[in-house]
Amino acid sequence: MNNTHDLLFKENFSKKENALDLLKAVLPLNIFNKIDTESLTLENASFTDKKLKQYFSDLVYSCSFSNTKIKISFLFEHKSYFVKYPHLQLLRYFLKIWEQNNKNKVPLEPVIPIIFYHGKKKWEYIDIEQYFNNLDKDLFKYIPSFQYELIDLSTYTDDEIKKRLFGTIENKILASIMKNIHNKKIIDSNIRKYLEIGQLYFNTETGLKFLEALLIYLFCNMPEESKDIIINETTKITSKEVNIMTIAMKLRQEGKVEGKIEGKIEEKKSTLYRQMNKKFQLSHKDVELINTCDDTAKLDDALDEFVFADNKETVLMKLR
Repeated sequence: MNNTHDLLFKENFSKKENALDLLKAVLPLNIFNKIDTESLTLENASFTDKKLKQYFSDLVYSCSFSNTKIKISFLFEHKSYFVKYPHLQLLRYFLKIWEQNNKNKVPLEPVIPIIFYHGKKKWEYIDIEQYFNNLDKDLFKYIPSFQYELIDLSTYTDDEIKKRLFGTIENKILASIMKNIHNKKIIDSNIRKYLEIGQLYFNTETGLKFLEALLIYLFCNMPEESKDIIINETTKITSKEVNIMTIAMKLRQEGKVEGKIEGKIEEKKSTLYRQMNKKFQLSHKDVELINTCDDTAKLDDALDEFVFADNKETVLMKLR
């Protein structure tokens, strides 16, 4: 139930039909027309390291472009807020790909980066030269200049998403829901309208699988009082009521179990902190180490070690 934004995004755009639909929506026509769409292939690799994962998750496609092999990266901005210096993250991302090219002894591949953003505020697109205040134009040649493509859902209305932006049913529904997932009232009052786009599609095997993924996404990101509305409106547009109710019951049960586990973990952290702070002088880093440990076994080991510990380090080692 963690990272459901990423999971839904990746599951949806891992399908070539949906990936092509996104490319049509975002790429300039002169670029899209030179892509050999038959050669478009999803890669297994990800080029986001630990630092980049703070900002993006990625899906990478390779394809031929005017007889040149290129990569197209779908970068999902998963924190749902504007990244101040996206070019810096993208430079790091490009370098990871080119280092891999070099390691594999193949020519360096150009990369088309596409950022998919579903935050509340409009994404502010600025050129990399604007990062430098009052820069003399003679210095521009020393700045690595490049652009990225952007899908900013906050700039589209629901009707534009439905009628103009995307062509596939899955992309229309995903974008409509992701655009408004931050607003409970909009989702509650419009969920049926969003799902009706795929009314016939949901009665196919592929459509039902997509609907299940959507329900998981909605259940994990909407408050409890919205879940009955989601179930009721969903059952009105598909004959697969049994499947939907089974999924809903399972998700509710998983939510209860996860809540209990999280509660126990927080209780263990709190106990360890209180006891340690009484006996030893904890630094900011010590407190951070305790707060970021979500491993029940490690917390239990640390609590056991604390009973006879003469110094804090022997206890904190159990958390590392």
